[in-house]
Amino acid sequence: MNRPLWIGAAAGTLGLAAVAWRVVAVRRRQKWARAQRRALEEDEYGARQLIQRTLDAKADLRRLAPVSRNAARRYQRLLALELRSLEELERQMRADAEDEAAGYLEEAQAELAQLRTEVDWCRQLLRQA
Repeated sequence: MNRPLWIGAAAGTLGLAAVAWRVVAVRRRQKWARAQRRALEEDEYGARQLIQRTLDAKADLRRLAPVSRNAARRYQRLLALELRSLEELERQMRADAEDEAAGYLEEAQAELAQLRTEVDWCRQLLRQA
């Protein structure tokens, strides 16, 4: 089939423009995805740092609780907050419970038992002081 040269050239130009447009769109999406990934990495880093500072503070308070009434009070408040949060999480998990959540519930129950023991220990410290 013999087409005029200008029709073939126009079709080729349109095809090239479509490919170029797709390349630009893909590059924009990739740039956006990289930015999102960086933001998530920064959020994760911040969360890890916050968790580490909280765990360090908790360890310091636990170490100081037997000798400082103020530290014992702060440690008890921190434990009570953590206990309430875990109990709420356990309730939510039970409400949404399926077979896959059973292992998580057992872990949560073990952590709750440990936290309750810590809270009781802290109460005893406060009563003794």
